[in-house]
Amino acid sequence: MIFLSSSRPAVIARWEEALDSTEARKTFSDLTELQHALGTHKPGLLLLDLKLSGLTTLDDIAAVLNQYPGVKIFVFSDLPEKSEAIRLLKLGIAGYSNTYMAPLLLSAALVLVDSGEVWVGENLMQSLIEDLKAGNDEKLPIPELASLTSREKEIATLVAKGMSNKAIASELDISERTVKAHLSTIFQKTGKNDRLGLALLVNGYS
Repeated sequence: MIFLSSSRPAVIARWEEALDSTEARKTFSDLTELQHALGTHKPGLLLLDLKLSGLTTLDDIAAVLNQYPGVKIFVFSDLPEKSEAIRLLKLGIAGYSNTYMAPLLLSAALVLVDSGEVWVGENLMQSLIEDLKAGNDEKLPIPELASLTSREKEIATLVAKGMSNKAIASELDISERTVKAHLSTIFQKTGKNDRLGLALLVNGYS
């Protein structure tokens, strides 16, 4: 079940283009109606328009996440901003993007989110990682990173600097395949599912 929450019919219609026609969904036009439904049903995914009637601040989203833990929320903004993205990611949302992203791209993003990854778009993700550079290549004083080997810590730090697998392989004189294998282990040990989540962790944002 997918919940579509927007006060704008055109936005709902656009989202529906990206969904599998067999996917069950319910639509909501205001926050109160949505919260009432969440009290009785747990959707697999909630698409949430920041212009939803009754939704005034990001604190409202935090309240929903606190009251209904485990619900994956994909937030849409007409004007996505990095500062807003960071705060929402820290709250625990599963996705963040422009309200009017192409249906085909949204469809691909929903598949990734459903698999447990966080989606913010390639350009925004790279920009966020660049802004979150740790500036400390030697120490990673974060509990979730304590179990990493020295090599895994090196790779985690380079990921947090926004480096690609190819660049990391070149920097450490190892193959890209080895980098991918290390990243798989790093994600498992830290409980993170993607590069952005790892970068946020390494830089002390989550």
